[in-house]
Amino acid sequence: MKRTYFFRNIICLVILAITVLQACKKDNERPKSLPDRMEILDTKSKVNGNLVESLVLSATNTFTLSFKNAPTGTSAVISAEAVNGISIPATTVELNGTSSVNVPLTGKPTTDGTFVLVVNIKVNGTTYVCSKEFYVDLATVTAIDFALAETPLLNVNKVTDIDFDIYPKSTVFTIVPSPNLTAEIINVSPTKRTLRITPTAQFTTGTVAITATFMAIAPVTRTLSCNAFAAGAGTTAAPFEIPDADRMNRIAYALSGNFKLTSDFTQTTATTSTSTFNGTVDGNGKTITGLTITSSADKSGLFAELGPNAMVKNLILKNVNITGQNNTAALAGINRGSVSTVTVSGTINGGLFVGGISGTNYGSITTSDVNGLTIKGLNSIGSLTGGVNTGSSQTSNVVLVLPDTFPTEVYGIASAKTVDFVFAPSDGTIAVLTTPALLTAAPVSGQQKLTLTPQAGFLSGDLQISMQKNNLSAVRTVKIFSKQAGSFFDGGDGSVASPYIISNESALDYVRNDGTKNYKIVANIALTKPWTPIPTFSGTLDGGKFKVTGLTINSTTANDGFINTNTGTIKDIQFLNVDCKTNAAFGVITGKTTGGTIQNVVVTGSVISTNTGDLLGGISGELSAGGKLTQCYTNLNISASCGMIGGIAGRLTTSTGAITEISYCTTTGSLEITASKNRIAGILGRAEGTVSGGIIKNCLSTVNITATVAAATTANGIGGIFGADQNANIVPIDQCMFSGSISAGFSIGGIAGVGSTITNCIVKGKGPLATQPMLSAASTTPATGNIGGIAGTNKTKLENCVVREVTIKSVITPAGFPNAGIASTYQNNGYTKNSFVANTSIEGSNTAPNWDNNFRISGTAANGTGVNSSNFVGTGVTIVGRTSAITNDLNGLDGQVKTQAELTQSFFQGIGYDFAIWKIDTDGYLSLKNVGYNGTLPTP
Repeated sequence: MKRTYFFRNIICLVILAITVLQACKKDNERPKSLPDRMEILDTKSKVNGNLVESLVLSATNTFTLSFKNAPTGTSAVISAEAVNGISIPATTVELNGTSSVNVPLTGKPTTDGTFVLVVNIKVNGTTYVCSKEFYVDLATVTAIDFALAETPLLNVNKVTDIDFDIYPKSTVFTIVPSPNLTAEIINVSPTKRTLRITPTAQFTTGTVAITATFMAIAPVTRTLSCNAFAAGAGTTAAPFEIPDADRMNRIAYALSGNFKLTSDFTQTTATTSTSTFNGTVDGNGKTITGLTITSSADKSGLFAELGPNAMVKNLILKNVNITGQNNTAALAGINRGSVSTVTVSGTINGGLFVGGISGTNYGSITTSDVNGLTIKGLNSIGSLTGGVNTGSSQTSNVVLVLPDTFPTEVYGIASAKTVDFVFAPSDGTIAVLTTPALLTAAPVSGQQKLTLTPQAGFLSGDLQISMQKNNLSAVRTVKIFSKQAGSFFDGGDGSVASPYIISNESALDYVRNDGTKNYKIVANIALTKPWTPIPTFSGTLDGGKFKVTGLTINSTTANDGFINTNTGTIKDIQFLNVDCKTNAAFGVITGKTTGGTIQNVVVTGSVISTNTGDLLGGISGELSAGGKLTQCYTNLNISASCGMIGGIAGRLTTSTGAITEISYCTTTGSLEITASKNRIAGILGRAEGTVSGGIIKNCLSTVNITATVAAATTANGIGGIFGADQNANIVPIDQCMFSGSISAGFSIGGIAGVGSTITNCIVKGKGPLATQPMLSAASTTPATGNIGGIAGTNKTKLENCVVREVTIKSVITPAGFPNAGIASTYQNNGYTKNSFVANTSIEGSNTAPNWDNNFRISGTAANGTGVNSSNFVGTGVTIVGRTSAITNDLNGLDGQVKTQAELTQSFFQGIGYDFAIWKIDTDGYLSLKNVGYNGTLPTP
């Protein structure tokens, strides 16, 4: 029995209208929600359980709060003031992510009707408000009126809504859907509901069972049959009807069903292509247009495979575009069933076994048409099917097959030559698609042959050809070589006029078999295996400015490198990303260069030496006997425990009658000293010999040299360009520049740790932009010298040198081991003349009296017969902590100050600077014109 309270219900509806407008909004103090902020989901929150007038609520009566984007562990307090006798006492819950929580309802409904429960959710000081409608029934209800018809549902391939009436109003529903279906009940009004059924893309058929319960009354169940298709039951007599692409794709989830197309449609993808089908498809003369498949897997088509019970008939596939691997076709990768009256047009590309209907056929294919189809593959390409097997049948099938003997490489094309490219069918033709440079290829009429004609300079290249028959084609790339099979080189006889031609790793490695010949690289080469050094080389290796990448050497033998001993010429090569490890004397390109030349060679990568002796060079370990390293560039990260380290050469040894030279080279990167060693520099580590016969000129280093903790106070004889020499005046240094940094023990110079005959050199730092000293000494017991902007210790002359924007700092400057802007100490009649310091900071001991052992030009007076003279200081030179007077004396230790206005070209020319070598920069200070490598650097 139903009881109506008209006036009371009107008031409730007014309250409902007001509160619904505020549903699930936070209080006004909070900003609007953003996508990633926590939100209360009103549509999913609900009041649960039967509600009966004057009946105390039970444990089944709860409120479900749904939410999203709650941070893990969010604490919330949920409450609601009493409405019609129902409330939610303050309840603390934890919210995590996107989910829901249940809290109990308490109380006893006072009357029946429709009401709104206003729920407050407090989270971190913010209150959310959610208003939910609920219904209360009379206690006199005796039956459930569930007006949901059990009519079978078709076209359930999308969200489907079914409206129905229900009484009592607070009836509770339990829903059990089949797999790949979800279902929910949505309240529309007190007595009206909507059943919403949502299928997945995999759903074909199933049921939704809904059970309605109210108190102790007998429950009522309705079961709805659901079908994703337009009609049918999937049987032979009543096949599923397919009106569109969505239903066509659902075949993949009913692989034994029977189907019939009822409309033409466009299908751009096919989920059926991953499965084996054993049912039937009657195309009913309908057309599927635009089927597009791009797959990296085998067995590509509308179906991956048709099983032995499968049947497909009366189907048109129009404008297909299918790309797959082996067993690719429009209808099926493999057919084991029956195919009849199928028409295909469009394009198919595959690997092995490619066809218009199936890639490989074990079944039957009859009365089918592929005349509007272009089919391409690597081999076994058929009009209907590419692979024909015993027991299969296929009418009017043409198969294009390339034999196993079909050439992939052709050698000996040094002059015009006709080459066979035989395949089946024998009346198939050959089309030339692309040819390499300096080679022409022409089909021979009526024959499966090509005439290959090289032009002057042809070595090798890729020829792309297409073997064709009607609408079938197989594309192959054939490598053509001018050399004979078995030859390592692409041409040449090893003479100066005709060097051996190298285009690959094997040919480069073969050089070791005759190091007296001449070779030329004509292509970039990637080394794929560790390199075994070439023992000796006296010929010419012309890199042609190509790149050799991945040089990897793991050496335990002295004087190893790409080549051990070089007396020949190596030029115009870029060795990129080298990875060298050694525990002995080593040079990346040559262990020793004895009278040979290395020119325009670039090296990048890393070198690690665990050698406890001496010798490591970024280009050559040892340089002697008139050898020349010129126009070389290195960008290396070096870590070494040995002495005699140079970014270009480890050691230069002079000899009578020949000048051993390092010129126009640049080094950059890093050099880490891991042991207490000496004679280390950015260009050359050590010079030895008893006679003059070497030179370093026009070189640039930006290397950052550091000593690890183990060597920080003891590593010495370290320079930006040169480490230390054995005797005075054997290897002069001219027109060189350093702009890196050095942090080690003692005897440190921007140009040389211990050097002699240094002229026209410059050390340039970063000035105020520097984050650490450019030249830094950590030793508390220095020997031979401390820090000089040009030289830690200088032998013989030091003239026309410049130090700019440099920061010099040592831990201690005891008497006899000062810091100075140009040179710390002198030997062998050493002196400084015509040199200049500007914008430089010099700092040593921080206590008296040693803090006074810091000078703008020279740390000590000249040695022996040497005389310091004509040295100058520009603006910005500071000596930190010095208390003794600074005397402006052009012949003294601190030099004479010149203003910026006085530092003109005429002034410097007047004290001996050659402006064919020097220039004045835009900032008014001197700089060298021609320094370092000026060749082509590798691109990233």
